[in-house]
Amino acid sequence: MAAFGRMSGCDGRAHRTAPMPSRYRLDTLVITGDFIDIVEHVREAGAAAAMILLYALALYVLIGFATAVAFVSFGLSRVLPHSMTASLPARLLFIPGATALWPYVLTRWLQSRDVS
Repeated sequence: MAAFGRMSGCDGRAHRTAPMPSRYRLDTLVITGDFIDIVEHVREAGAAAAMILLYALALYVLIGFATAVAFVSFGLSRVLPHSMTASLPARLLFIPGATALWPYVLTRWLQSRDVS
C-alpha cells in the first residue's frame, strides 16, 4: 500500500490519496508545466550521449585489438632491438597493453618501418 500513499477515511472506508513525492528520485516527483518536457529532453540527450560514448569506446577497443594482434604477430620483431626476441607467452602479454595504447604502438611501428 505504500506505493499508493496513505490510507485514510473518516467513515471507515479506506480510500487512496495521491502518491507522496520522493525527494530523492526525480521521476517520482509530480511536476506540472513545461518543466516536465525539459526533464524528459535532458534525459533523452543524456542517454544519447552515453550511447555515443559507449560506441566510441567499443570502436576504440576493436581497432586497438586488431592493431595489437597485427603488431604482436608482425611488428614486434621490428620494434625490438635485433638482439631481442619474444616468445609466444611474452607476445601474448603484449596484447592488452598494445590494445589500450594502440595509437602509440601504431606510431612506433610505422616509425620503425621508415628507419629500416
